[in-house]
Amino acid sequence: MRIAIVQMNPTVGDLEGNSEAIIDQAHQARERGADLAVFSELCVVGYPPQDLLENRFFVDATQQALQHIAHNVPQDMGVIVGAPVPNRGPVGKRAYNAALLYEGGERLATVRKTLLPTYDIFDEHRYFEPAQERRIVEWRGLKLGLHVCEE
Repeated sequence: MRIAIVQMNPTVGDLEGNSEAIIDQAHQARERGADLAVFSELCVVGYPPQDLLENRFFVDATQQALQHIAHNVPQDMGVIVGAPVPNRGPVGKRAYNAALLYEGGERLATVRKTLLPTYDIFDEHRYFEPAQERRIVEWRGLKLGLHVCEE
């Protein structure tokens, strides 16, 4: 298995530009023989999105961007991207910080961040609900330990 670790510089709030860059980089990774492309934390929205996460329309637009990415990356490879996902629970912050695994246009797994830093320039606890557990993801018969940032 070949894994591409993709480094890019997403722009905070530029869902369209970041999505197109992710799609382009995924295609380049596939052309180079990668079976799995791994992108950074919150690459879809840029880091740190801060108060944009308080805007329900922005979080909803992010979910639409994720669908666009899922349907336009190479369908025969896995792609892991970082993005906020809505908290559908009755309590807590509006979103989770998550790593999402896609293949064939479908979301196969969502792993939410548990450890939210609140030091120096980081203020994630203000914006994100922490996940209650970590889990292993199965993909193509392999067990993947996805984590977000410091976990």
